[in-house]
Amino acid sequence: MKKINSNNQTPESSNKSGFFQRLGNSIHAYFIPNEEQKDMLRYQPHKSAYWLCMFAILLDCLGFCFVYSTLGNVEWTTGVDIIFNILFLLVTFVTAENIKVYNKTASYIGIIIGALEIGHFFWYSLPLYTAGDILTWVMVGDLVCFIAAGAFLLIAGIANFYKSTALNNYLHKIAETDASARLELEQKAKKSK
Repeated sequence: MKKINSNNQTPESSNKSGFFQRLGNSIHAYFIPNEEQKDMLRYQPHKSAYWLCMFAILLDCLGFCFVYSTLGNVEWTTGVDIIFNILFLLVTFVTAENIKVYNKTASYIGIIIGALEIGHFFWYSLPLYTAGDILTWVMVGDLVCFIAAGAFLLIAGIANFYKSTALNNYLHKIAETDASARLELEQKAKKSK
């Protein structure tokens, strides 16, 4: 017979709800840092969002390798896709570098290129599959790679938006009494010009 606690939950269900509660708290703290975490943002780069951008680059490369290595019928759309991929890789790398230092503008760029990467599957790979130019496994591989890359960029952009906003608000708040915060704000203002 299982022991039931005062909330009419078994210990197993209590552990599960505790896990989900901790997971929810961790996700909340990642996107919306508390006061102590805000101060830590001043000294730590945004590595998790940076690595999400790097994984997006890797997944995009893997996705276009699937297509280009098996594509039999090359048309003008392939040239457009090659140009898109080159621009995507360059913009994503620059965005990752800016996200690492909590640049708020990079958040918007990350979200836009994330949405474009998700669309990339629908305007290039899916029409190739419906025309019979690529195999099913290539289409599925592209689906996974391009959607995951886009999702990683969306998450990185959204997380950076919240963290850069929190850091900027925190710096404005403590700049009244902290000379280093004032200097940091002035440097950020110069970089954004």
